[in-house]
Amino acid sequence: MLWVIMRITEIVCMIVAAGYFYILMKRILSLFIPELKKVWKAVLAGISLWLGLLSGNLFSTTGVILVHIVAAAGVIEIVNLIVKKIGKGEKTKWNIIYKSCLLPFLITAVIFTYGYFNIRNVIETDYVITTEKNIPDNKIRVLLVTDSHYGTIFESEKMRELSERMSEIKPDLVVLGGDIVDESTTKEQMKEIFHVWGGIPSTYGIYYVYGNHDRQNYSSAPSYTKEELETAITESGITVLKDNFVEIAEGLTIAGREDVSPVRKSVSDILQGVNQEDYIIVADHQPVEYEENVAEGVDLIVSGHTHAGQIFPSGHVMRIFHTSDLWYGLAKEGNMHAVVSAGIAGWGYPIRTQEHSEFTVIDIQKK
Repeated sequence: MLWVIMRITEIVCMIVAAGYFYILMKRILSLFIPELKKVWKAVLAGISLWLGLLSGNLFSTTGVILVHIVAAAGVIEIVNLIVKKIGKGEKTKWNIIYKSCLLPFLITAVIFTYGYFNIRNVIETDYVITTEKNIPDNKIRVLLVTDSHYGTIFESEKMRELSERMSEIKPDLVVLGGDIVDESTTKEQMKEIFHVWGGIPSTYGIYYVYGNHDRQNYSSAPSYTKEELETAITESGITVLKDNFVEIAEGLTIAGREDVSPVRKSVSDILQGVNQEDYIIVADHQPVEYEENVAEGVDLIVSGHTHAGQIFPSGHVMRIFHTSDLWYGLAKEGNMHAVVSAGIAGWGYPIRTQEHSEFTVIDIQKK
């Protein structure tokens, strides 16, 4: 479903952007050349087609910038109609500003400046949930870290600073929810980030589930092998969960799922043998299959993957088209709580214009 939405969106962006960039460039030139010759129109058409093709690649920073320029220009068109409606006439300062097309570029620059600083401002997001089950010490503090995509945004100094901040909250349990690394991560960076995260002190240890990017599935020339990745994780003192569970304390069990694929085990198969009196936490990179988890008596499911949209209005599109069971935040379905983190960084683009970067703290308390 999400793939279809993305392809349709890309095609629409290409067509709209190509047509609109032609109009914009023609409007700018009209300030200097009242009557455009055919050769100029042909040149503009070629440039517009090229810009339209670039705009269709929504997985590139260039494409996202161009789409923002077109969207901002659309807003300016509406403003222009309002200005004309109130009768300011053709020979106004607004008319010169409008034809110069400066505002769409300025608006885009402001948005991306905000996005650049926003993605680097990592906040702590806290949730408190309750349970009737007998949990260790009547309370458990879970630290959820997802989607650092190391190598895209942050350098090692920032990650060490974040590690120190997260250590200060004194978690009982740390869950690394996938996409800690991706296709842009070098082997050295991969080893480095797991060494950093593996140093976070906790009562019951650090547990890891794979995301769709960790094993560099989308790269034709991976910088490390799957075996090297798993070795680096385990040598950092982190337990990898791949469709299995661990009873980490009396009354507390954590299960971790392989990333979504046709061959991964069902929740029912994974939880065979789990004591249903235990508080059961499931870590699944993508927030899906909530009904099955509820049916199997899962108490808490934690995920990442969505980035809470990252680029506005992607998160709202996810919610409208229900591309996952939860796009962001805390929810409750039946007796199960669900938490989806926006992620500690982002993928692909060094900006975030929707929601914020975060690590998530979940305090589970006995009623």
